[in-house]
Amino acid sequence: MSSEVTLLRVIRAYLQAQMLGDGSLGEVQESVHALLLSHFRVLSQELDHSLKPARLRLYDRIPSNDLVRDILKGRTEFEVFESESGLLGAVPQIINAHQGVVGDAWAIGDALWSFYSGTFRYQAGSELFSACSRSARQAGNILAASRLTVMSSGMEAKLGKAAEALGSIDAAIVECAPLGRLDVMCMFHEFRGICLAELGCEGDAVAEFTYARAGNESLGNKRGCSIQDLLLSRTYRRFGKAEEAEKAARRSLDEVDKNRDRHTYAKSAQELCFALRSAGKHGEALAYGKDAAEIFAELGEYRRAHDTLFAIAESLHALADDDDAEAFAGEVRDYYERVGLSAEYEQVSRFLESLHT
Repeated sequence: MSSEVTLLRVIRAYLQAQMLGDGSLGEVQESVHALLLSHFRVLSQELDHSLKPARLRLYDRIPSNDLVRDILKGRTEFEVFESESGLLGAVPQIINAHQGVVGDAWAIGDALWSFYSGTFRYQAGSELFSACSRSARQAGNILAASRLTVMSSGMEAKLGKAAEALGSIDAAIVECAPLGRLDVMCMFHEFRGICLAELGCEGDAVAEFTYARAGNESLGNKRGCSIQDLLLSRTYRRFGKAEEAEKAARRSLDEVDKNRDRHTYAKSAQELCFALRSAGKHGEALAYGKDAAEIFAELGEYRRAHDTLFAIAESLHALADDDDAEAFAGEVRDYYERVGLSAEYEQVSRFLESLHT
């Protein structure tokens, strides 16, 4: 390694190790591991921030400015992550093998939540957050370890392991309660609500999100309130309560600043579109859906964008505009086929067939 550290040198050293034959990282010196983690800490934090307030500062913070410009040229932040995902897969292994880099554990886990959640990479996210949690615990940082465990549990809930995840979250609540951190408790109860919703416990899930919302409100955290209202809307909608879902989704949208936090705004607008569709208010649903889909596409979150476009197609069909419904749904079907989402592809295909029966 040269004394001049660049992203290109770190990636090259990593790739050389992978080409040794067995795919292990054993021959990569620990200093390179630390540099690789440091790169991902900065890169992931900056890309995550860019999905919220638009403040991408990679040019100033990554040593190899020319390489960063090449990486970003003509691509969105999520597309950059797509190209980096091969290296991301090595991060848990590096963290587990070298405890000298524990300082990055919380920063990496915290910053990468939007990426793994936004791109539905639940298994990979669970593995990463678990590795970061173990690293933080070995370093004696119980708060960071518990928070990362809860984040991992949130991913596990999406993988059909909500009951096991609930146990981990309850343990984290007991462990961190003496710290008196209301913001942390709000986070834990939010994830507890997600698990309960997955288990079909509507009332308990609503109670958890309501608790977390009240805590965020007392802390003056409007974005936190917006997220809890979004989760409340999803829960109500899931259990067939369209009117309550619409009210919660409208609150969520009112609580977020579109100019400062376009990512959260788009999620809230998407949820309001879904809620209005469920309530049979298809004309209004179209307006919010198109707004959300446009922002998701600009941010590179194509899965969310196409999920929203399908909701638009369904509302267009309900309004007897089958030509436009078919055009939107056809685009969505092609995307799902291209990225290998077979269940979603079949769902849209059935919808398209229904337009001609």
